[in-house]
Formats: sequence, structure tokens, C-alpha cells
Amino acid sequence: MVRTYALTALMVGLILWISMSMNLWISGVPSSVSGRPFYAKEVPQQLKNYCTVCHTQSSGKGPLNSFGYDFATHGHSIDTIASMDSDGDGVTNSEELEAGTFPGDPNSNPHIQRSGSNRELIILSGISITVILIAVPLILKKRRGPTISS
Repeated sequence: MVRTYALTALMVGLILWISMSMNLWISGVPSSVSGRPFYAKEVPQQLKNYCTVCHTQSSGKGPLNSFGYDFATHGHSIDTIASMDSDGDGVTNSEELEAGTFPGDPNSNPHIQRSGSNRELIILSGISITVILIAVPLILKKRRGPTISS
């Protein structure tokens, strides 16, 4: 009986973790730049799949951020705006692009220490849920005590 609870809890936890991870992967990181792929060639490889390099929304829809605006108004050339600091955070656009941070977001620059990512949070959540789903039935079984069979 306990083994059945443990296996069921493990399977439910695993399914929840996989579904949360897939949801983050699907919604958080687009598979390709869809707005203007010919502009993506200007962006370093590590940032190619992030629309927020130039846009305010991760979907790539909506207005441009300050870097996207500078890029659009200076001939769509990163070289032209490389020495600028589009977001006013004290780091040039080229430094941010080389570091893999977003030059249109003042809260993203190489000098800001990043905390754990959403992926790490999803993994920890999945592990926590799995442990809880396994532990609770075992604790409840132990509290009930042994069953007397007739």
C-alpha cells in the first residue's frame, strides 16, 4: 500500500515538473526570431532568440525598447550604436551584447549580479512537490498505526 502511494506520488510529481518545465521552455524562449530575421544576424548568438534585445515584450510584439529604437533610427546597424548606452545604465551597448545582457534594459547589465533563473526555480519546485507527495502518505500511514486484520 505504501509502495503504491509512493509510486503514485512520484509519478504525479514527475508529471507536474515536466509540464511546468515544458511550459517555461515553450513560453520563455522562442525557437527563432520571427519579427525580422535579417536583423538577428546583427545580434550575438547567445541573444538571438530573445526578442527583448530590441522589444519591450518577450513576444517581440509591442513597442521597441531604447536599444531597439536606437537600432532602428541608426540604420539597423549595431556597429553604429555600439559605443552608445541606449538604456543609460553606464555600460555601452557593445559591452552588454558581448556579456549577454540586454542593452535596452537598465536592470540587465554585466555589473548586476544575477540570481537564480526561472528554470532553477521550476526544478526546485518540482523536487519539492515530489518530496511532499511522497512524504505525506508515508507520514499519514505511520500515524494511523498498524492495521489489524481479522
